[in-house]
Amino acid sequence: VKYQDIKIETKILLKIYNQIFDERSNLYLFFIYKCILHLKDKGELIFITPRDFLKSTSSIKLNNFLFSQGSITDFIDLGDKKIFKSAQPNCAIWRFEKGNFKRNTNCLKEFNCINGQILFTKTHYFIPFSKLFFVKVGAVSGADQIFTNEKFGNMEFVCSSTKKTKKTKKMIYGIYGKTCKYLIQNKEILLTRKIKKFNENNWWQWGRDYYKSDLERIYVNTKTRNKNPFFINDCKAYDGSILAIFPKFKCDKKLLQEICDKLNEIDWEELGFVCDGRFLFSQRSLENCLLNENFKDFLKFS
Repeated sequence: VKYQDIKIETKILLKIYNQIFDERSNLYLFFIYKCILHLKDKGELIFITPRDFLKSTSSIKLNNFLFSQGSITDFIDLGDKKIFKSAQPNCAIWRFEKGNFKRNTNCLKEFNCINGQILFTKTHYFIPFSKLFFVKVGAVSGADQIFTNEKFGNMEFVCSSTKKTKKTKKMIYGIYGKTCKYLIQNKEILLTRKIKKFNENNWWQWGRDYYKSDLERIYVNTKTRNKNPFFINDCKAYDGSILAIFPKFKCDKKLLQEICDKLNEIDWEELGFVCDGRFLFSQRSLENCLLNENFKDFLKFS
């Protein structure tokens, strides 16, 4: 249950947990926390919950709390299997044992919590991603079916299909849209977009802009089944399906390609970024993750 959908009387009861949670927190996160609070030492619980708590920003404090109280000893990722009739989140079955700090799991991996992200790993990860790179989200129009237009578009954007097709898509962007006859015809629809408030002064604008820079960058889809998800493209504009990864050091094309190759070599599934064969990346989860020794040589540049 999303926080905004929680009943008012329930929200009043949840206020005492404000130090752990905020208005981004799903109700199931409160449930996990309350269960662990009541669990006796050496006691165990088996949960069936959405799996996104492993990486979500809203569960960072909860994950640190879990790690301080014991260990997740078993974890079964259910992927895209539908186990609830009225909801379809990606779920997992997991066992927690309070007071168990051996950090061993029955899947022969080490249980860890780093920067609020839960990991089950065999490889040693020790280089902070954020020490070498920063990540930016792409632009969101709120009405791609209107702004995407081969005839009237004035700007090329890296999009979800660019990795596969090597092609960008042409979109209507910026002040040009204010006088674009095609866009004017759709003005009333654009005014009703939900992504933010629009009026006579901004109806042609996008809901969210992208980070503008001439710096070299590597792109990745936020959701993809491509086995090598990271890629390079000369286009500097990118939409909301894309994350842009910028090195924090000077980087030429050759070095950028080397970095891109190494990012594609990482076992992202082990780091918890893969669900049912699909990569799931976000700005915060990437910036908070750790990299392996293959990135050690890049530290001298940072």
